[in-house]
Amino acid sequence: MAFAVSHGDLEAAFGAAHVTTIPPDRLNPAVTHPDSRRFLAEVGLPTADRFLYAPLECLTSGLPNAVDFDPGFGYLEVPPKTVEHWVGLGFCQAHRIFLDGATGIVWLLPDGESEAYVLNTRLDLFARCLCSVRRRWDVLAGPTDIDLRTTIVDELAATFAALDPAAINSPETTWRYWGLSDLADY
Repeated sequence: MAFAVSHGDLEAAFGAAHVTTIPPDRLNPAVTHPDSRRFLAEVGLPTADRFLYAPLECLTSGLPNAVDFDPGFGYLEVPPKTVEHWVGLGFCQAHRIFLDGATGIVWLLPDGESEAYVLNTRLDLFARCLCSVRRRWDVLAGPTDIDLRTTIVDELAATFAALDPAAINSPETTWRYWGLSDLADY
């Protein structure tokens, strides 16, 4: 499978010093999904400071099991069938992000909620979305007019919908509602 983003794409967006791969021998064995394992080892994830996505500090050591990352994880209303394969990836706007290591789906568990939502259907699509946000980050993170912010957030949401339609099934999608909405109101 060809990934939607390359290691070079991540380096171009975040800088070479801010892209981390996980050596296969350090990757949590709960991650059994072949494409996710290969993506983490070959392409990696961004580790930029003060960005929408805040990875775990232990990213290079292999990703913790979901319960080790979030002790409250066991309180989900409907625990996924693949719960033993879930690992922590970090945070998006202070909400916890998990990888289902059996399926490759990236999930977001909003702070204070007991239900997880699909953020992206594949890890490479998640990274591609992060690259899209990064390209507009200077405008979104700075003192920018609310109308311009709203326009950019709408454009990003449309890009994400085209990129990963299976993860976008309503106007109040996970990316728009939990990930991008705060950027429009910043």
